[in-house]
Amino acid sequence: LGYDGGGFEVRDINYRGSILAMPSACFLWKPRKVEEITPESLAPLMVVKPPIEMLVVGTGEEFVDRPLAPATLAFLAANGVAVEHMDTTSACSTFNILNQEDRRVAAALLAVDAAAEENEE
Repeated sequence: LGYDGGGFEVRDINYRGSILAMPSACFLWKPRKVEEITPESLAPLMVVKPPIEMLVVGTGEEFVDRPLAPATLAFLAANGVAVEHMDTTSACSTFNILNQEDRRVAAALLAVDAAAEENEE
């Protein structure tokens, strides 16, 4: 439904931090920066039934040019998951549209303030 730099509002619940959102569930998610998005952090996507076909990754305006690690992209590809990496506003919109179309989509959204704080250290 919305977000600010520190978190996201999903189905009237305010999550403070990064989230992993799927059509039927949403969880707080440990990664705080792009480099922490790993096969291990995305493992929950692999147990969703029916399987997720697309992952929308939102990393804020400033971090959109940082790609996911090759090993993470290879893991997703090997599991049949396409990846779209974009700014957070676009990622939220894309997830909502695809979810409304009953597509098998998930969103990995980093809390932007957390990512910015990590980048400054």
